[in-house]
Amino acid sequence: MKAIGRMVAGLVLWALVFTVLYSLHGVGCERGWAEAQLTALSLHRAVLLAVWIFGTAAGLALALAVDWRRERMTERVGYWMAWTGAVSIFASGLPVAMLPDCL
Repeated sequence: MKAIGRMVAGLVLWALVFTVLYSLHGVGCERGWAEAQLTALSLHRAVLLAVWIFGTAAGLALALAVDWRRERMTERVGYWMAWTGAVSIFASGLPVAMLPDCL
């Protein structure tokens, strides 16, 4: 059972980060976080960037923690799925850094 958990952990983390980003984007636009300025960023962008950076770091930490040199197939699959999750977190959060806050 542990092996299955390690195999899906990367994609589960991606789904969690994607859901949190998507939810916070909607909440932030509705509540006017885009107009609340912090230093150089709006509150909305700062929150989304923080979630995205933290999620990407967690995905990378998970990917680096899996030992792919083990002979068991589940370890190798877990390794590649963890990297898939880390890259997916980065790619799906990229619009946070590149697009306007609320369209």
